[in-house]
Amino acid sequence: MPKTQYVYIMESAGRFKVGVSIHPEKRAKQLKTGSATPIKVMFKAECSAGVSAFAAEAMIHKVLKEMGHHVSGEWFDMTDDMVVELAGVMMRTLEQPARSSTTSTSSTSSNSSTSSTSSTSSTSSMSVAEL
Repeated sequence: MPKTQYVYIMESAGRFKVGVSIHPEKRAKQLKTGSATPIKVMFKAECSAGVSAFAAEAMIHKVLKEMGHHVSGEWFDMTDDMVVELAGVMMRTLEQPARSSTTSTSSTSSNSSTSSTSSTSSTSSMSVAEL
């Protein structure tokens, strides 16, 4: 039986990392070893059967790069609103709604956007909600 994979969003010093791991919290501890600032898992979405975590991660990276938010590697500059929107998209498209996992302590309200997630092409004008 394959291990459950998560697409996660981590935060460190105001920058956000989007990646894949079967243990996001352990991955954060590994990354902390080489970092002078704390790294925390802000959000993780369990990928349901038939969903490729790596394909989802690659699409998210591509869109964020095209939008001009790329910093280095898997790290991006995003506003808090963008992170909340991205987490909402990840919940709707990667996992069963009852399995969402957040570790953020903010009291931000959930995104009520009902935009389509069926876009098949990526352009520089694409928003995070169109992933």
